[in-house]
Amino acid sequence: MKAVDSHLLTLLKASNQFIVPIYQRLYSWQEPECTQLWTDILRAGADQKLGAHFTGSIVYVAREQGTNTSSEPDLIIDGQQRVTTVTLILAALAARLSGLPDGQQEPWTGSPPRRSATATCSTTTRTGTGSTS
Repeated sequence: MKAVDSHLLTLLKASNQFIVPIYQRLYSWQEPECTQLWTDILRAGADQKLGAHFTGSIVYVAREQGTNTSSEPDLIIDGQQRVTTVTLILAALAARLSGLPDGQQEPWTGSPPRRSATATCSTTTRTGTGSTS
């Protein structure tokens, strides 16, 4: 197992599917946890001097690459609450932006070009390869 410091969006782009093992706890974040994460995202995105925001460790097992038509999903061991919440936020933002006219889907005047608040979040990931039994 090796630890890698990575941006959260890089982790999300690296795999097209994650699986949370059955032995992990169910998604349990309530409004206070989600509000804290959203506040952190907004703060990180608003501060140009802040290079990254540590969102916590995410431990996952990277599966084999598979074939061009199918690949094995990665297994999230720790950090599933954050990964799930950020994925839901990204899906909600994408849905909201897709409903806007083309001219309004880009950042507003004065905002950093093509920079999203979530892109500044970073994680420490621990990866392992191979099969699990």
